[in-house]
Amino acid sequence: MHGFSELTQRMIVGAYERCTRLHRVLALTMGLLAVSCAAASVSRFSLLPVLPLPLLGLAAFALSRMRHNLDRRRRLLRWAIMFTGALFVAFWTMAVLGRYYHAD
Repeated sequence: MHGFSELTQRMIVGAYERCTRLHRVLALTMGLLAVSCAAASVSRFSLLPVLPLPLLGLAAFALSRMRHNLDRRRRLLRWAIMFTGALFVAFWTMAVLGRYYHAD
């Protein structure tokens, strides 16, 4: 199992170090997702589309911690996993809400 974690660490850290614009692109994408959630809340007159915002906030916090831990590979890996998990759950929540609204 040690080899798998080392491979994962090399993939994530290598991609993050090689692509210098990755942080900016991810932050911009999360900002656009947050704006779309707020716009959906206003257009639907409901607070349900705002549910993914705390998860996007957690992902944004993890992304900022990733930027500060570039020299520590293990911490960068942990923050990258938290970022990915929070973003995945936020996307899932958006899909569930979209299905709920589509059923109406």
